[in-house]
Amino acid sequence: MFDRLLQEINQNKTNFSSSALADISNLSTEEIRSFTDGWDRLTTPSKIKLLSTLVEMGENKAQLDFTEVFLLGLKDPNANVRCLAIEGLWEYEDRTLINPLSKMLIKDSSKNVRSVAASSLGRFAILAEENKLLERDARTVHDSLFDILENPKEDLEVRRKALESVAVFNTTGVGEYIKWAYNSADSDLERSSLFAMGKTGDSYWLTYLLLELENTSPLIRYEAASACGELEDESAIPHLESLIDDDDTEVQLSAIRSIGSIGGDFAEKILKYCLNSDDMVVQDTARQYLGMMDIDDDEIFRHGAE
Repeated sequence: MFDRLLQEINQNKTNFSSSALADISNLSTEEIRSFTDGWDRLTTPSKIKLLSTLVEMGENKAQLDFTEVFLLGLKDPNANVRCLAIEGLWEYEDRTLINPLSKMLIKDSSKNVRSVAASSLGRFAILAEENKLLERDARTVHDSLFDILENPKEDLEVRRKALESVAVFNTTGVGEYIKWAYNSADSDLERSSLFAMGKTGDSYWLTYLLLELENTSPLIRYEAASACGELEDESAIPHLESLIDDDDTEVQLSAIRSIGSIGGDFAEKILKYCLNSDDMVVQDTARQYLGMMDIDDDEIFRHGAE
């Protein structure tokens, strides 16, 4: 059924059409069996090429569903294929994915796969905190992530991704590891601690974040500004305002997004000021968040023309 398409991919042809690949979207049970036979005959480079293309197509066209193809990739012997498969399943929230991801996090031989699995479990951690998971599933997610975080023998990259994902549970143990990461000498780990502070939803961390808004590193300022938006504490807005003219565009945009997410009259005033920026991306971001605040289009246009 899919022999011709898979043969073209295996021959490293680059001209197969998106419409042909769309045929492997929303596979039926019979089609899954047929595709699995062909998948097993693909070379590793061909699998990587195919999954990379499907990930991109899935991001651009929401109606396409390549879930069954990505599920095949989870069991592949090649680590790059497994990473792409996890990436492709980013929006898949079926509880049946929790155990496979947890096992990959703990047992996979590739630290890259373990790292991506840790990040992927983050969305299930959010679902758990929203009481949208069974208690036993929530416990599996928490325990898998926290066990990795606690393991000093685990690669630091994997541990920091586990911290970012488990932070939404906001337990005492999580708080201790956020401080551990924050006080470390590793810049990546410090950035993860700021990300985690925001994910806790706990304004206790606001003092730390406001301090880091003045950090000399734009990467740190970016994460601190983003985390302030996650906390949605209006007292952060005056501090975020100082970043809308930051030398780093990404920091500017992070501050604008967070101000918009927090909302309120002061936020509206700042966003309207941003409409007069010389940077079109800054203008567009401010306009987007003003729209989310239900500000009238005519009023947005009027302020942008001032």
